[in-house]
Amino acid sequence: MEDSIASGASLRRKLLAIMAECSYIRKDKRNAAMGYSYASEAAIKEKVHAELVRNGVLFQCDVVTFEERIIERVNKDGRPVVEALAKCQFHYVFEDVATGEKREGTFFGTGVDNADKHLYKAITGAIKYILTTTFLIPTGDDPEET
Repeated sequence: MEDSIASGASLRRKLLAIMAECSYIRKDKRNAAMGYSYASEAAIKEKVHAELVRNGVLFQCDVVTFEERIIERVNKDGRPVVEALAKCQFHYVFEDVATGEKREGTFFGTGVDNADKHLYKAITGAIKYILTTTFLIPTGDDPEET
């Protein structure tokens, strides 16, 4: 952490330094079934993790509430599909390891899966969104583009 602003800087300055170093993450994966590219969890965590460590900031994200609902539908081939939907509330914290200063927030996320990964998809999506939104990291998406 010698080459960071970690010593003596406030948590706000450390978060700003992380934001400055995480200016863009290239989409590294493709969902062939749905026809879109995306920045993977690994790419996002790799970039942000290095800067969190360098600046002495911990990140923690916990599930506060979890609701599960079973969805029965018919897929495009006309076959019935049963999926599980996870709706979660998350509490996240950025904490300065030197001072204990914290920046906290709440986030809601969902995940759907036809097996047992709906909760994990909700967690992964929430973490990706919290990190890319907190640090305003573009991945080339334009939600207003149709």
